Amino acid sequence: MQIHNKTISLYGVLLLLGIALLGVNLNGYDLTKTTEPRVAGITAEMLISGDYVVPKLSGTPFLEKPPFSVWLESFAMRYFGINAAAARLPSVLAGLITAFFLMFGVHRLGFSLRRGFITALLLLTMGQFWANARMASEDMLVTCGIAISLLSFFIATEKKAYIFWCVYAFGLTVATLSKGVVGLAIPGVVIAVYLIALTFFIDKKFVLQQWFLPALFAFFALLPLMLWLFFLHQNLGWSAVYDVVWGNSVGRFSGDFAGDAHNEPFYYYLKKLPELFLPWTLLVVFAGWQQYKHGQSDRTGFFYSCWLVVTFILLSISSGKRQVYLVYCYPAAALLAAHHFDALLLRTKPIYTRVSVAVMLLVIGSYIIFAQYFLPNQDKKSSLRPLFESAQKLREQGYQLILFQPSEKVAGASTFYLHDILPVEMDSNMLTRNLQQNPKTMGLVAGDTFNVDQLQVLARFEDHRRSYYLVGKKPTANQ
Repeated sequence: MQIHNKTISLYGVLLLLGIALLGVNLNGYDLTKTTEPRVAGITAEMLISGDYVVPKLSGTPFLEKPPFSVWLESFAMRYFGINAAAARLPSVLAGLITAFFLMFGVHRLGFSLRRGFITALLLLTMGQFWANARMASEDMLVTCGIAISLLSFFIATEKKAYIFWCVYAFGLTVATLSKGVVGLAIPGVVIAVYLIALTFFIDKKFVLQQWFLPALFAFFALLPLMLWLFFLHQNLGWSAVYDVVWGNSVGRFSGDFAGDAHNEPFYYYLKKLPELFLPWTLLVVFAGWQQYKHGQSDRTGFFYSCWLVVTFILLSISSGKRQVYLVYCYPAAALLAAHHFDALLLRTKPIYTRVSVAVMLLVIGSYIIFAQYFLPNQDKKSSLRPLFESAQKLREQGYQLILFQPSEKVAGASTFYLHDILPVEMDSNMLTRNLQQNPKTMGLVAGDTFNVDQLQVLARFEDHRRSYYLVGKKPTANQ
C-alpha cells in the first residue's frame, strides 16, 4: 500500500509541475512567429467551414501535413473559444502525455519510479521541448507519437509485454496522422538500426518475431491515415494524396519539394549542438560518455542512444531543416540523461540529491516566471492582432476586407482574429479596380508587394519585418 501511495504521489506531483510549467499564462500572449498564426487560422477555418477532411488556408487546401493536430485544436476551439490557449492546448496535452509515458515506461522496464520521475522532469524542463509544448503546432504531437511508439516497442521486445504492441501502434497512428510519412520513417529507421545491432552484434541471432511484429502493427497503425487519404481523394483527387504522401514528405527530405522546404546544409544541426537540450546539455553529454563506456552491456542505455543518434542523423541528412524538428530527439535525450544521472546519484552522498532537487526547483521556477512576465512582451512587434483590430473597426463601419497575396501568417491570422474567411486577390490590377469601384471595400496589402500611392491608406501597421496597409479608394476632389 505504501508503494502504491508513493506511486500516486509522484504522478500527482508530476501532474502539478507539468500543468504549472506548460499551462501558466497560456492565453496571456499573442500568436507568435509564422507557425502559430497559420495553424490557428487553418483550425479556425475548419471550425467555421465545417469541412473536417480538407484543411484550408483562406479557402485554399493546405496539404503539407495530415490534419490530426487541426482536428484536436478545432475541438478545443469549439469548447473554449477561438483563442490562443485553445490553439495551444493539444500541444500542452501532448507534452504532458509524453512526460507521463516516459515516467511510466521507465518504471515498466524495471527501474525505479524515481528514475522515471527524473526523466519526465528533465524532458519538461528542456528549453526547446518546453517552448514547443506551449505552441500551436503539430510537432509536439509528432514527438509524443514517436516517443510512445519507440518506448512501447522496447518494452514489448524486452519484457515480452505484448499489450505494448497495441500502444506502439497507437503512437505510430498519432505520429503519422500528425506528420505523414515522417511519423513512420523516424521510428521505423530507429527500430531497424536497433534490430540490426541485436541480430549481428549483441544477440548474434536472427529472431523473425522481432522483425515481424513491428512491421505488422505498423500496418495497423497506418489504417487511420489511409482512411483519411481515401476521403481526401474523394474530395480532391490523386494529386492531393500525392502532395501529402510524397511531395510534402519525401520531397522535403530529398530537396525536391517546390515550395519553402527550409533547405539547409547537412551541418546545420551540428551548429546547434551547444544549445541543444539546455539547460541539461552537459548532463546529456555526460550520459553519452557513460553509455560509450558501458557499450552494449547496458542494453537499455544502448537503445536510448540508438534512438537519439539515429534520429539526429536522419534529421541532418534531410534537406528540409528547422530547429524545431530537433524536438523529436528530446525524449531520447531525457531518457539517456536520467538513466545515467540517477545511477550516479545512487552512488553518491544524499547531499548531492538534495542539491539536484534544489537546482530543478530553481529551473522550474524560472520557466514559470518567464512565462508569466516575459513571454507576453517578447513578440509584441510581430503580433498581427493590432492590425486586425483596426480592420475589424473598419468592418464595423461597413467595409469589406480583401487580402492581397497574403503570406501564411497573414492568411491564418485574418481568420483567427476576425473569425471569418476572407476573399483573396492575387492580381494587383484587379484589386485596384475593385477598390476604385467599391468605396466600402478595403484591401490588406504588404508594403513590399503593392504600391499604395494611388490609394487611400486607412490604417498602417509595422512589425519587425514588414509594413502592412489597409487601403481603400482615394477620395476625389469633389468628396
